[in-house]
Amino acid sequence: MQIKEYNGGEILFKEGDVCDSMFKIVEGSVSVQIKASNGDSVELTTLGKDKIFGEMAVFESWPRSATIVIGEDHTKLLEIMRNEIKDFLEEDPQQVKNIITNLSHRQKRLMDDYLHACRTIREMDETKMEREERSDTLLDKITRFVTTYTRTMHYLTPYHLQNDQALDHDSEADKDHSMTFAEDTVIFSEGEESGSMYFIQRGSVGFFKGYGTADEKSIASLEGKTFFGDMGLIEKLPRRATAVVLENDTVLQEITEENLLELYERTPEVIIGCMQHMASRMRNLTRDYLASCEMIATIVVAEKEERKLTATEKEKKRALIEAAEELCV
Repeated sequence: MQIKEYNGGEILFKEGDVCDSMFKIVEGSVSVQIKASNGDSVELTTLGKDKIFGEMAVFESWPRSATIVIGEDHTKLLEIMRNEIKDFLEEDPQQVKNIITNLSHRQKRLMDDYLHACRTIREMDETKMEREERSDTLLDKITRFVTTYTRTMHYLTPYHLQNDQALDHDSEADKDHSMTFAEDTVIFSEGEESGSMYFIQRGSVGFFKGYGTADEKSIASLEGKTFFGDMGLIEKLPRRATAVVLENDTVLQEITEENLLELYERTPEVIIGCMQHMASRMRNLTRDYLASCEMIATIVVAEKEERKLTATEKEKKRALIEAAEELCV
């Protein structure tokens, strides 16, 4: 880790760059900017002292999603490389919650954008026979998503950092904070209020829509050494599916805002694994979101050419809409 000084107006990194470090602002400020469709730079926000940015590069080899411009003279930044994250968190454990909160907020915004894009695809499909009568609101949505796709095409094939072996362990500390469940136990129900996420130490968990009804549908299952329910930890969003234990003696560890720091002190590899999971979820959501933007652009091009979508394009559209409807854990 190293503190570096910068002058106002310097570009720290550019949108699309691939790097392997994050930053904490020690003094001064930075401007977060993206390039608009007309080529102009647009400021999204300004970050000040103690704010952290660029954390996705520590957990995933992901192109920078924005350009960072130094906002004030004599700005000081602490640069944390990927292999220094454990040392950084040990020196200042409070940053555990800050990083997880940042990742959670970004994930929620991205999920909202993704679902919005898929709803726009459905709305375009419903109005395809009346294209001239589409509302200004729908046209604005279409333009937005087409612009997003054309501006960020390089994100569709991101570099990906495989998770390390941090979770390949079975410490006694884990066992002190774990619970064992029998098959068919409901961990949480669809629509239920939330406030935590879970780490599967052993066993498996399934996720269902309409659990226990005639319309019950299995949508996913997860096995040991992984996480689920992360949108409940910080965002407190209602559960989108019912989580049910699939095998006897499944062992889960519950992670809440209140026990984050305690768990980090006892089992730092689990909490770092949680951050890796959230970053990976961001990567997958970004891929799906941009695929939905690409589909909107494809529909627009097909309409301009007065042609129908190909069978492959139709299948992709259907899959995108179904995937968005089933998004849950």
